[in-house]
Amino acid sequence: MGFFSSLAEGAGVAACWIASVVFEENFFTGPRVTLVRRWLINDYAKTSIGKYVVAAYSKYGERAARVINKSVWLKQAFRALFDVALEKAEAKYGRTS
Repeated sequence: MGFFSSLAEGAGVAACWIASVVFEENFFTGPRVTLVRRWLINDYAKTSIGKYVVAAYSKYGERAARVINKSVWLKQAFRALFDVALEKAEAKYGRTS
């Protein structure tokens, strides 16, 4: 488990490493990161596929984020996925400011 995982767990915050990388926002306070995290945990994780995706994200997301951060192509690809998650989160919880 990495440094951010330990901090996040200690603070009672679910991790959202890839969102932090693709949105280029603070891991703890970034508005889009926070909104996507909320949607992933409160909504997507409760779907039949989402529970497996979120479980895999919890296990491998931090390592994946380090790899994604080094590649423009991967950042763009994952940004597209997280933009979809952000749209769903904004539809449910309102837009980020």
